[in-house]
Amino acid sequence: MLESFRIILLIVLSCILWSCSSVDNKLVDSTLCDFNRYVSNNNYDSLSILNDSFNKNPELGLVILSKVKDSIPIAYEAALAVMVTPKNAAEIALSNILAMPEKDSNKAKMHINQIASWYSLIGKEKNITIFKETIDSCVKTYDISKQAKLYILSSSPKQLGNLLKQDSITKKALISEIKSIYNNNDLIEFNNALK
Repeated sequence: MLESFRIILLIVLSCILWSCSSVDNKLVDSTLCDFNRYVSNNNYDSLSILNDSFNKNPELGLVILSKVKDSIPIAYEAALAVMVTPKNAAEIALSNILAMPEKDSNKAKMHINQIASWYSLIGKEKNITIFKETIDSCVKTYDISKQAKLYILSSSPKQLGNLLKQDSITKKALISEIKSIYNNNDLIEFNNALK
């Protein structure tokens, strides 16, 4: 499981590095300028057209995404929705969330919700389904500790306890891992919801 995650990460990084050398810098700069203007002016139709162009030139999207990553979060989340496929966006978003500390659950939830909301804003609602399905299928391939972290970051202790209580395929190892991560107050809330 961990090995497949590493392979995916290496592939994404390789694509970024490869695309940096094969994509025209002037095109990157002008597209990045257009993207920033469209986002700041809420020009969703132009962002939708830009999204269509990245389907024809995914390398350009990855290069621009790497340049936007350290900018303001909303631009990065818009870039994830516009610059790459929904599958790539899901894999990158999960990687971002796994890098967050457990206390950043609001930030993690907002990250996913903002990407999905950008799909709606640019008229690509069908991508929301692909994005969420990819997240679900990726999470199932992760080891228990990563699954637990993702569940903790995406749900309140009460929500997570209720979800796992209703799940007929609940894994005892997952519940044990979650309990080992929660602090006292969260653990009490989680245990109460599991009853």
